Amino acid sequence: MSLEQGFHELWLETFERSSSRRMRLAPDQCIPDEILAECASRDIDPYQVNTRFSKVLRYDHPLGTRFLVNVKLTDREGGGLLLFTNVGHDPIDVVEP
Repeated sequence: MSLEQGFHELWLETFERSSSRRMRLAPDQCIPDEILAECASRDIDPYQVNTRFSKVLRYDHPLGTRFLVNVKLTDREGGGLLLFTNVGHDPIDVVEP
């Protein structure tokens, strides 16, 4: 199923899981209703959705760094929801802890 969601400016932050740097939605921000509704319809916490983000940027900055980027909620065939960022675009803003 293809989602008809647009891109939104949201903050993502780095964290560590299983000895690997990952990205997640940063807390304390307004999440667009279309993302909240899609996650709720699938009984998924939007802060737990996997994120596609530049590996270089994840490792070039300390854990806890926040990146303001354009993200889009999409679904991967057989893989569930994914917050997609265009890895070819630079972040709008970067804030290190």
